[in-house]
Amino acid sequence: MGMADMKRATVAAILALAPIAASAFGVGLNVASVHSKPGYESITPGAYVRSDGPLYAAGGIYRNSFGHPTVHAGIGYAFQAGRWDVGVLVGATYGYRKRQEWFYADGSAPNFYTYGKRELRLMVAPSVGYRIGDEAVRLFVLPKVKDRTDTWVFSVAVERYF
Repeated sequence: MGMADMKRATVAAILALAPIAASAFGVGLNVASVHSKPGYESITPGAYVRSDGPLYAAGGIYRNSFGHPTVHAGIGYAFQAGRWDVGVLVGATYGYRKRQEWFYADGSAPNFYTYGKRELRLMVAPSVGYRIGDEAVRLFVLPKVKDRTDTWVFSVAVERYF
């Protein structure tokens, strides 16, 4: 990610997260990801902030499953039932690159692959959280999206609310 791209992404994330400044908020750390197909990185560290409440704003930065830095921001809603919540975050990510595979002339396994330019992409991230006091564990389920991804992703994060 070039310096100009990082500056634009940072400004966009700050503007999207402005509602958090006026409310209670949580800080989350991405721990690991599991994919429905092999060939993707499972160590996907990152951090995010989110406002506390049923309607929330969230955003952060992480290393995606291809090993590229990615920023994200969005608005979500979570139905809360005791210590559990079930919700969905809708927003955008910037940093994913389309993987281009190059095959041998006979069509056999890829000889090598390259990545295209970074893209701004729609993000839909359903999640389930379990909270004890000010801490929570959250499981994100990122669905397979036709022509964008070829795997489901299950990502685990830990959160602390202030």
